[in-house]
Amino acid sequence: MKKLYTLLTFISAVAFANAQTVIYDNGPLVNSPGAGTGGADVSNTHDGLINYGFNQNYAAGFFVADDFTVPAGETWNIDSIVIYAYQTNSGNTSSITEMYAYIVDKSPDDPSAAVVAGDSVSNIISDSQWSGIYRTGETTLSSTARPIMRTSGSVSATLSSGDYWLVWAVSGSASFSGPWNPPITQAGITITGNAKQWYATNAAWADIVDTAQAGAQDDATQGFPFLFVGNVVTGINNNSPNVSVNFFPNPVETTSEVYIYSPELNLKQSPATFIVSDLTGREVMRINQITDSHFTFNRGSMSQGVYLYKILQGDKNLKTGKFNIN
Repeated sequence: MKKLYTLLTFISAVAFANAQTVIYDNGPLVNSPGAGTGGADVSNTHDGLINYGFNQNYAAGFFVADDFTVPAGETWNIDSIVIYAYQTNSGNTSSITEMYAYIVDKSPDDPSAAVVAGDSVSNIISDSQWSGIYRTGETTLSSTARPIMRTSGSVSATLSSGDYWLVWAVSGSASFSGPWNPPITQAGITITGNAKQWYATNAAWADIVDTAQAGAQDDATQGFPFLFVGNVVTGINNNSPNVSVNFFPNPVETTSEVYIYSPELNLKQSPATFIVSDLTGREVMRINQITDSHFTFNRGSMSQGVYLYKILQGDKNLKTGKFNIN
């Protein structure tokens, strides 16, 4: 099923490579913004749908999958994947401990499907935090029993135009049920995609279907929300090939000296901007007006993990990459 939810990143008439950001959103999750306890956003069942979520418990043998399309003429460089999960009555501190994900070139129930990135056995989790969203029933918007965790994992994938499927699963604390995957949620729309679920006991893929309440639309196939973080290359890639960036030390302990090497740059005449994002695409630091090829990066309150950086000179993307903080 073709998605209505496509690239968030605006591609100008003169195409170029976008720096790391959320490059794809597979669908909305919130249909009652600010309606929850404490002003939290809510993803609630609606229009007769009754399923809070679908099992994606890796430890119990479950995987879920949904499709996406890389448009013609584009190449996606994916650095991380963001999915959503909850365990009932877990509280707002994430209980999600593991994440597994891979990408295949056709529906996973097709015997000829080939893995093009990732695998089913490597725990790639990098972060999991409460998303600020509760999953509730249609008439129980104040419930806090199902806090949805925004969970990210590091992956390296370069995809040319074509149709693909993302397959994933998570594990969490054995003290709670699930983890469960909330479906795409949009007011007034009951059929939201063509996601699938694998259950090892059955050794088969099955469609994700919300059978709804009596009198409502039956057999409403569902999609799942997920995000890709990375950059998109379309047409002319202006990510400068003659620019190299080094961190010393890397991994960063407290500070790191950052060196920008290029025979073509004149930073005094045209200063650069250094932007750091986490693996969910959230900007966590920005250094403006860099006029020297060497500057000091201070981690400040940034926690341990993998981060993405981009260096811009005006609207030109000089370099993107990753570094680690210990």
